[in-house]
Amino acid sequence: MTTEQQTQYFANIDSPVGTLLLTASSRGLTGLFTPEQRTARKNAAHWIQAPERFAETRAQLDDYFAGRRKEFHLPLDLAGTIEASNPDLSADRPTPGLVLFDVRAAPDHRVGHLPGAVSLPAQFCSERVSKEVPAPANGDRFSVPVAFYCYGRSCVRSRNCSTEAARAGFRNVLWFRGGVPEWQAAGLPLLRSERAGPARP
Repeated sequence: MTTEQQTQYFANIDSPVGTLLLTASSRGLTGLFTPEQRTARKNAAHWIQAPERFAETRAQLDDYFAGRRKEFHLPLDLAGTIEASNPDLSADRPTPGLVLFDVRAAPDHRVGHLPGAVSLPAQFCSERVSKEVPAPANGDRFSVPVAFYCYGRSCVRSRNCSTEAARAGFRNVLWFRGGVPEWQAAGLPLLRSERAGPARP
């Protein structure tokens, strides 16, 4: 891995929900962390504060918080992840052995979640995802396919968790970007559950 590939850039920006931490590689945005998620994995060899690299991200966030934008159009660097669509996750065409994570808030998971989904609120993802994936017969936990979803295309939780899982070593990571809204739009069911997310250690 080259020094350029190992370098991560970051910036802190103020927003109506608190100070956001933005991270990026030379290829695109790698993370957007809210105040409760600011345990960004600093596993790059070099971290450089470079707010100028996030000018377009900041402009789109300003539009989002002002109600002028519902989706973001930014270059992303989600190494190791594949964006999934509804058919990839539907009960008719399941991915064998897939562990599906609902990274929304635990109360929303209880109200309604995708069938088979495990509640893993985003703030616990980096520290708990490996523990929540059962070891397969071959003992290689990181070979198990994992998928993440949240509130839809305007939400960053599933994107952040997908990136963190890939960085942790998972080799088959799916990002269901459309989340609950696209699942429901396809006429697929949500289930209720009493299971809460992982308890804080």
